[in-house]
Amino acid sequence: MTPKTCNDETAPADARESIPFEQALERLETIVTEMEEGKLPIEAMMEKFEDGVKLASYCDRRLEEIRGRIEILVKKANGKDEWQEFEPGETP
Repeated sequence: MTPKTCNDETAPADARESIPFEQALERLETIVTEMEEGKLPIEAMMEKFEDGVKLASYCDRRLEEIRGRIEILVKKANGKDEWQEFEPGETP
């Protein structure tokens, strides 16, 4: 039996904390699709659900981290200590 690596899609989500956001989101979408098909045995469905919850939590944390970094960059660019909502197409 070979050890699971960080990029192994069958590894638990907490073992894949270093995967790119896009890869985690893609895996989450795959899990949702597999579960919606309703063809999985109940135990496999539970495992998918647990992994999906972990992946969703990971994606949420990454988005919050990115939002915080953007907030800091916008503040620095504007020379202000106030948050300004990002509007697509605008430059700070």
